[in-house]
Amino acid sequence: MPSIRRTILLFILCSFVINAHAYINVKGRLACATDDTPLSGATLRLMQLPDSTLLIGTYSDKDGNFSIASSRVSTSKSKEPQKVLLIASYMGYQTVEKVITIRHKVEEYDLKDVYMQENTHILGEALVSATPPPMLIKGDTTEYFADSYKTQ
Repeated sequence: MPSIRRTILLFILCSFVINAHAYINVKGRLACATDDTPLSGATLRLMQLPDSTLLIGTYSDKDGNFSIASSRVSTSKSKEPQKVLLIASYMGYQTVEKVITIRHKVEEYDLKDVYMQENTHILGEALVSATPPPMLIKGDTTEYFADSYKTQ
């Protein structure tokens, strides 16, 4: 009986080693590249590379600061460093993508200031036109618009 318990315990411990995960925390500040204005409410996503698996997402605070932590970053059995992709997006700005290399036994990654370029487009003219309906019913009254009907 003790040998079965040892075998089960060894199997459970081996399964934890095979599925090892690292804890990381990526922090920084999002700002406009032209005037250093903080970008509040920007969307941030942390993705596992190379398959782009979404690990976690968050928003920047009113000062543009963000902190995004995940304990789901897979660590490989080999000594090759793992990579994650941080994607920051904000309406009116170009999306920023930063590749972060996960180093052994390093949990905190401070990106300091992440600057986003404005994404401006000059749009063409928009013409809005409307035609009234041929008739309008208001309670017990019907109004006809004569311009809606062709006559000979």
